Amino acid sequence: MLSDFVSDRQLRASPLYMENCTAAMFRALSVNLPDDPGHASRLILWRGPGRDFDERDRLVLTLLRPHLIAAYRSAERRRRAPAPLTPRQLELLQYVAQGYTNTQIARRMQLSEGTVRTHLNHIYERLGVTSRTVAVTT
Repeated sequence: MLSDFVSDRQLRASPLYMENCTAAMFRALSVNLPDDPGHASRLILWRGPGRDFDERDRLVLTLLRPHLIAAYRSAERRRRAPAPLTPRQLELLQYVAQGYTNTQIARRMQLSEGTVRTHLNHIYERLGVTSRTVAVTT
């Protein structure tokens, strides 16, 4: 928060404020979001005229941060349209969704358990995920 660094009186006396700004433009909180290296993504929350953000607002944002990051990552995965899965991979993923183990899937699809693991790894790679649960819900 800007108020951590300067008072409203100091802000209004600054040349930047006098030339182009209002106090409302400076009432903001931001959350840095994970992104590719070299790219900074952040969520900025603005507050209009009136009181500045306070410690309670910071606490709420701190508690919400993991959920905001999860939502951001989910949106990024959807935005990066994964490569389509083959019919065989879709069949295997349906068994995973039904709760079958790798051994049960191998028997049903007449594959070795190692081949099932390999197919799952390829599915994870295509979908950009790291677990069975996320692969099924993507």
